[in-house]
Amino acid sequence: MARPRKDPESLRRNNLKLRFTDSEYRDLKQRALIAGVTPSHYARETILGRRPKARSADRQILDRALYELQSIATNFTQLANATGDQSFDDWARYVGGDLIERLVDRPEILPVLEDGLARLNEAGQFINQLARQANTGKPLEENQAGDAIEAVREATAPLHEAIELARSDEGRGR
Repeated sequence: MARPRKDPESLRRNNLKLRFTDSEYRDLKQRALIAGVTPSHYARETILGRRPKARSADRQILDRALYELQSIATNFTQLANATGDQSFDDWARYVGGDLIERLVDRPEILPVLEDGLARLNEAGQFINQLARQANTGKPLEENQAGDAIEAVREATAPLHEAIELARSDEGRGR
């Protein structure tokens, strides 16, 4: 499902290039990290005289996980387009749609999400490499498609287990 288009007035079209010393940039990144926002967001809010709104630690975990899953879905879509392999498209829809819907508004799954971020990132990097390879016209090796799907399957397995456990707990009225 595509994100709704923004109102033209809310689009950020103008750029401001700033240069920082290494220590200034480290300080900016640290302040942004503490606030739970990106350095760009922190700088924009500060320059405009606003206090950056900090995201909760839970929200940061969920955002990172959603970013990883959406990136994997995007790269699966690119693989499907480059190779014509429908299984990549199926996985793109699943990871970028169904799985994300199952994870949202499930705070009990956040510890599993946090523990699995590194694995999701590794699987995502692997899928990204394959997508870049396919996008440049280089054919995938015979086992790479299966390896890509298996990497995502393994990285998402703990999420599936946590979702099922949460559902069964709900069914028992916990």
